[in-house]
Amino acid sequence: MRKVMRSEILINKKGVVQSSESNATPEGGVYVTRTNQEFSIFFDDKPELPALISLIRTLRSASGLMSLSGANINTSNQTPQDVFITIARMAIKALEAEPDIIFKSHLELFSHANLDKYDLPEELMPLARLNLLGKDVPSALMQVIDANIKNLVSIGQTMSMRLCFLSIPPQFSWPNATIEKGDALDECLPKDAEYWLSILYETAFALKSPLYHHGHIKMPDTQTGTIPGHIQHHFHRLIYPLAPASDRPQNYRVLSVACITDPEHQPII
Repeated sequence: MRKVMRSEILINKKGVVQSSESNATPEGGVYVTRTNQEFSIFFDDKPELPALISLIRTLRSASGLMSLSGANINTSNQTPQDVFITIARMAIKALEAEPDIIFKSHLELFSHANLDKYDLPEELMPLARLNLLGKDVPSALMQVIDANIKNLVSIGQTMSMRLCFLSIPPQFSWPNATIEKGDALDECLPKDAEYWLSILYETAFALKSPLYHHGHIKMPDTQTGTIPGHIQHHFHRLIYPLAPASDRPQNYRVLSVACITDPEHQPII
């Protein structure tokens, strides 16, 4: 007779993961049960962004089927890949519904086989043309160096799994922050930018597949520093994870190139 292995965890609204013997979903958080290789995920009616981001990070190595239950979602027998992109879109939607948020966006999987369908600006093409999937991190990084990609963002993670900047463009139009090499996202970015980018980078790490992120962003006026409510700029962002299963998580990278395309092709993080 097959032995049933079962475990439960809670992720509270601050994103802290805790073991649990209760089946109660915490306020603003997530409750996860694992039975053998299958996962059931239960969301509070209004899960907080740190909980959703932590959930993606916690389950990134999972391989079994997953079910999602919550106020606005009820799915079963989903692959981890489907679940990660679903949770990411849920988090983006929640963030962009908050007052005074300056961006509105769409997130989708990126496929080299259908490169022409994306209408990418030329700034993203050097990264888009590379096929790095399945390669070890040093070999992939050598290809990236040879491609001479301008305005490349490189993201790693600390021993405690905090996302940090390993390289940034020399100049960028967004966010309005001072970023140094080695800075953790939660130390140097405004909260809205931290959450927005963390959703993308954690999802890329979990999926181990490239993502295309695009939409509109409101930029501050260069003269006044204020953000005009009626002016939106179209942006494009390509996100490429280097996270082979054969490598250690401390060596993982997420590479990204992004820009706004009007009125000028200005780099952003």
